[in-house]
This record gives sequence, C-alpha cells and structure tokens, in this order.
Amino acid sequence: MVWLFQFFSSPRATKDIDIIVIINRDEIISFYGGLKFIKGYNLPKHHRGKKLDYIKDLIEVPLGNTWADIIVAPGEFEEKAVNESLVITIFNDLRIKIVRPEFLLILKLISASEQDYIDCAQLWNAKINRRVVRKLAEEAHITTALRRVINLAKNIKS
Repeated sequence: MVWLFQFFSSPRATKDIDIIVIINRDEIISFYGGLKFIKGYNLPKHHRGKKLDYIKDLIEVPLGNTWADIIVAPGEFEEKAVNESLVITIFNDLRIKIVRPEFLLILKLISASEQDYIDCAQLWNAKINRRVVRKLAEEAHITTALRRVINLAKNIKS
C-alpha cells in the first residue's frame, strides 16, 4: 500500500509498511508465534484491539530500519480489497498484491484519523475512479466521511 499511495499522492513519513492479511481468527496466535522463529523477524508485537476498535489484531514486525504493520483483515471489505488488488512482480519471481487506490481511500476512511482525511483528499484529487469510490463508500456505510473528504479536496486542489 505504501508504494501505491506514494504514486497517487504526496508521501508522508509514517515510516512503516501496512500489510493486510486474510487468516482465520483462530490462526492468528500460530501466525504470530511462527514469526518469532523466522530469521530477521524477531521481536514482533501483537496488539489486540479493544471491543470498540475496528482493527482487532495488528502485528508489528521490525524490517531493517522500519516496521511492518500486519493487519489481520477485520471484515469482508478488507477481504474484497485484497481479492481485487493489483498483482505486481518484484525481485524476479516475488508476486505481491497492492490495494487499488480506490480501496486504499476507503480503508483509510474506515479508520479515519485527521491525517487520514488529508491523505484521502489527496487521493481524491489524483487520477482515481471516483464512481468506484462512491460505490465503495456506500457499501462501507461511510458516505458522510466521503463528503467531508470531497469538501477538503476542493480546498487543497492546486
């Protein structure tokens, strides 16, 4: 997601990489435990969300000079974002999925910090499919938040 966001918008220095994984809730503990034994992935931290938190499980893993936030997909929308993502090949045969910018905008709005609204406004002003974003916002029941983004995007347009 980081590369895609930087391509469509101004990057910001969060100094981490966000990764969404789809695994069953009962497999999270074994997944986390397995990370402890992989060379270079020592010191992972498992954060369990509180009752009202949207993200229930997040695993932080050190990667060189940065961190990867491995977010266990909390719902169907994140699974749809992963299933409809772009597949790219890096490092010869390594294929990874990158969330499409339209889904990225909605995913940021679901968690919606103040900085996320600014990021979303920048994405809105980029070359994205706005019709798809509107449809996704309706599916995620966040059309009010999207209206706020659209108004903010008008103010930051160059």
